[in-house]
Amino acid sequence: MIARLLAWLLRGGGRAIAARLAEAHTARAAAATEADRLQADLRIRALEAEEAAAARLADLRRATAGQWEMRALVMTAGLPAAAHFGAVCLDSALPGLFPGWVVQALPGPMADWQGSILLSLFGLSAAKGVAAVLAARR
Repeated sequence: MIARLLAWLLRGGGRAIAARLAEAHTARAAAATEADRLQADLRIRALEAEEAAAARLADLRRATAGQWEMRALVMTAGLPAAAHFGAVCLDSALPGLFPGWVVQALPGPMADWQGSILLSLFGLSAAKGVAAVLAARR
């Protein structure tokens, strides 16, 4: 999950979709064979679908940002996941801090789900907070 996030960030995040879409249109125009043109068409359709999904997600986030139900959901789903993640990190970094206290990490798929939950609920807020702090310092 973290690898996917890093790959997305290194590609430039959402802004990179437009650049990749422009490259795909250029490749379609330069296609020498019908197979190349069809392959470029498929890439264009996939990128357009990715762009539409990102726009829908942004609209949904804006629509639900101030609702108390959304805040309750974040507290209900996110707080236990964040507390467990913090406990695993603390127990891993300082193993002798609390004798007899061992916090096991979740198994494979569940750990990915936990990471996805934390990123979707808190990642965007944290990124906006960091951006606001950096903008205020300038």
